[in-house]
Amino acid sequence: MSRDSSIPRLLAFAAVLATASAEAGWVRYALVVGYNESDDPQLAPLRYADDDAVKHAQLLSLTTKRTVLLADLDRESSQLFGTVSAQAPTRSNVLTALKQLHADMAADRARGDDPVL
Repeated sequence: MSRDSSIPRLLAFAAVLATASAEAGWVRYALVVGYNESDDPQLAPLRYADDDAVKHAQLLSLTTKRTVLLADLDRESSQLFGTVSAQAPTRSNVLTALKQLHADMAADRARGDDPVL
């Protein structure tokens, strides 16, 4: 199965999630991390983790109040996706993103909403 053939199913899934979110009163958030490297020097780097992260972030952004993307796009991915708002997938950036999302979710809870990460 090619990656392109799964797009209609993913869009249908996003539509179902959006409907379920609206009905349940949920406020959705997403943190997407794409990292091609490894801490194990014997493992070869991945080639598409950054591409997959961008695509997942794009899909999730259809049903979320806020989606944070942390990924280092390689040259090919930068050409493919153009200008994408992403920060480096560092430990510091993950922790910062989680703190920001947590604060947003706390504000939602204070308004009586049901946030989901």
